Amino acid sequence: MRSTAAGEWIPLANSGIYSGVTSATLALADVPLSINGSYFRCLVTDSTGWEYSNVVELAVRMVTKPMRINTAPVSMTVFVNEEFDLSTRPTFSISVDGSMLSYQWYKNTSNSTLDGVAISGATGFNYPPPYPFTTEGITYYYVEVTNEFEEKIVSTPVYQAILTRSGFEDPLTPTLTLNGWAVDQVGGSFAPYEVYWQWQGNVIKVIKDAAPFIAAAKVHNEASGEESVISIQKLQPEN
Repeated sequence: MRSTAAGEWIPLANSGIYSGVTSATLALADVPLSINGSYFRCLVTDSTGWEYSNVVELAVRMVTKPMRINTAPVSMTVFVNEEFDLSTRPTFSISVDGSMLSYQWYKNTSNSTLDGVAISGATGFNYPPPYPFTTEGITYYYVEVTNEFEEKIVSTPVYQAILTRSGFEDPLTPTLTLNGWAVDQVGGSFAPYEVYWQWQGNVIKVIKDAAPFIAAAKVHNEASGEESVISIQKLQPEN
């Protein structure tokens, strides 16, 4: 028997979610959330009489998929004053398995999920960084996803690098300088590519390239005459 909301006890039948209603074991299948908190008891009879069992309460809980990141955010490189319309504006996005998910995006000055700052209003599965891009720099982003049980999953940080576009025709004999340093030559075997200056330090960035990748550049300081060999680091390639 099951107790109704009005406190009445109704006999059960072997149909719907119930089976074994006339046996010592009552089986339930595909239990709906609507009967959460219902009370059950069993009437036992024999030739000498009858007796009710203790009353038990049924707790129904929703089972959800384990949280798992299907598609993680991807780092991006853009240029100062680069123009985009709404359909092409660079956007970070994440896809996560789970139900009743909520999102909170964070930004950071380092490649870490520690001490990030929650971005106000960034509570969807995607996040477009502030636009237009007016200042050189790099910012790291990650997202924390929470389900209805307060279980959390955090993405790996990704970056948005904003560079100044400063390409030159002959990458072996550039004439531009940065912070008092000038590039003398680039070492390594390479196919045609475009080179852009980094926003700080003595490193240049290869934004477009065809394998094999360039290895290093020799630089000198025009004021002191000091020479050094620096690595060329690769950011997210453009398509």
